[in-house]
Amino acid sequence: MTKSYRFLSLVFIICLSVFVGASLPVVAEGIAFSRNGWIFHIPAVGQSAVKMTLGDSPAMSPDGRKIAYCVNGSSAARAAIAVLNISTKKSALILKPGAIVTDVIWSPVDNQLAFITSTDAGKSQLQTMRSDGSARRKIISDGTSSVGFMFSPTWAADGQSITFHDNEILYRVSLSGSILSTTSTATIAGKKSSISSTDRFVFSPRSAQRLAFTQFVPGSAFSNKVTGEPNTALFIYDLGSKTRTRLTPVDLVAFSPVWSRDGRYLFFCGYRDKQYKEAYPFRIYRIGADGKGLQELGKGEDPSL
Repeated sequence: MTKSYRFLSLVFIICLSVFVGASLPVVAEGIAFSRNGWIFHIPAVGQSAVKMTLGDSPAMSPDGRKIAYCVNGSSAARAAIAVLNISTKKSALILKPGAIVTDVIWSPVDNQLAFITSTDAGKSQLQTMRSDGSARRKIISDGTSSVGFMFSPTWAADGQSITFHDNEILYRVSLSGSILSTTSTATIAGKKSSISSTDRFVFSPRSAQRLAFTQFVPGSAFSNKVTGEPNTALFIYDLGSKTRTRLTPVDLVAFSPVWSRDGRYLFFCGYRDKQYKEAYPFRIYRIGADGKGLQELGKGEDPSL
């Protein structure tokens, strides 16, 4: 197994089925997603989404029986982690660290969770623990070997390393905290200062040479003039040829990409210019890895297998 292969992301999504209020393709396996501060679950083929519990940032267990998620704090900060049993719809609070918690992710091979904690002082840590709340430990803190504030962690496919970025550098670390590799995000994106805390880097399950990511780009004439907000687009970067290809159109804001299990599609969240003024504009989209077949699947965020 090559080092590049171990960059593979935890989160892969397959065909989505029926979101609330929409008729969608069939689900081959259960998935979780969030919408308006609630966690939803699509149990099986042909079934509708089920509203499960209040929370954000869902992460499905490898066996598909549980969902780890962030519990909303009183100030809208994600202040704790809970695990939901899908069959009983009962949750157990497993971590309340006294700090903001984000980006909970479930190892693809066992019952370990990884997550980022941060403080009001602006310090962050990558931590892991078992899904029952035991064996909690720090993996790495910002300030270690010039690591900045950490964002968007993802597990490697073998569960032995984790990647994250600090806007400037993409890091891969072992579970003992050793930095295994670093790559400049500017090398991947093609320019400096185009990566933010909301951007994510995920490697294809089909090829260790293909990396999906989002970055700041100029918006459409509408978004530049009306919203005044930065736009982000979805790209594929080929490590071998060092080429990047934009997948999403200019009128579509894209973020939170994840691969289908077979590597044929990317799923992501976003919204189009015409949806900007809606009370809840966020949709989940599917697009082929070749940039063809863009399809809106329904309202929601944070899809997780």
